[in-house]
Amino acid sequence: MTQYKENLVIYEASDFFSRLRGLLFRPELTETEALHITPCRDVHSIGMRYDLDVVFLSVAGEVIKIKKLKPNRWCISASANSVLEFKAGIAERHGFSVGAMTGKFKTTTIRQRHVYKKIR
Repeated sequence: MTQYKENLVIYEASDFFSRLRGLLFRPELTETEALHITPCRDVHSIGMRYDLDVVFLSVAGEVIKIKKLKPNRWCISASANSVLEFKAGIAERHGFSVGAMTGKFKTTTIRQRHVYKKIR
């Protein structure tokens, strides 16, 4: 089971429009934030201004693949069920590695990121 090294705020994109938009036109993720896109087998970074760590997850929550994605690129994992997106270099810092089990994690809708101020 992955043990997160810091508190990690995970936003969820689970409806059509939030998955389609993803991180596009949103503020850059911080080191303690990630976006969980479900269901999802492929992601793009078209229009993004920064690199991403893309963590592909199985139905059981196992990390299948981790890919560093540069702007204006696309990547896929046919066996993935969902994806976690991090600012580049951050996924490993939080303990994600291929074969690791993520377990269950609590998410918040991505809309709340802009409505509520986070309390640290």
